[in-house]
Amino acid sequence: MNPNDAIRDLAAALLSGDHQAFAAMRQRLERLVWRTVSYLLPDRHAQDIEDVTQEVWLKVYTKRALVFAPNVHWPVAYILSIAENQAKMFLRHTPRTVIKKNDQAGASNDSLDVEDRKNALLIYAEQQAVKELLEALPEKDADIVRLKMAGYSVGEITQQLDLTLGSYQHRMRTIQQALLDNPAWHDKVRDKQ
Repeated sequence: MNPNDAIRDLAAALLSGDHQAFAAMRQRLERLVWRTVSYLLPDRHAQDIEDVTQEVWLKVYTKRALVFAPNVHWPVAYILSIAENQAKMFLRHTPRTVIKKNDQAGASNDSLDVEDRKNALLIYAEQQAVKELLEALPEKDADIVRLKMAGYSVGEITQQLDLTLGSYQHRMRTIQQALLDNPAWHDKVRDKQ
């Protein structure tokens, strides 16, 4: 059985009142949501990532009629967009605390030195540039890029998005061409050199 079909079956069971289906769905997608949130919140404590992940699942459950409506063809992508929005909301409403690499106890320092602030701003600027580039892509292509950036293998991506290997390769060529045609991407590449 295709993973997307399994998610759709669980969604149908959830909408018909089977709340055990939500637990099964969460167990199946927990890793994907965790990796997406941890990518969007670099240098954060695991507890922060766990808190945001919990908020994602709470939002998915409260919006289950909308997330798993029959006209939603990619419920996993919808869940990932909720994860992205929750991570952005967390960043807007929470002071940034970076985990120091040389911190022996693993505790964070609330005060950031100048170099840490510069690094945090660079990370934020890169995230914004990636976000703008993703917005320029069609939704299915953006889903591929999000999963790829979250560290998923080609096999996992094709399973998650119900694509053949040939379709995946074609979409990746389309994505690469779209990025090459985007002037903002050229500016980013030039800045890196």
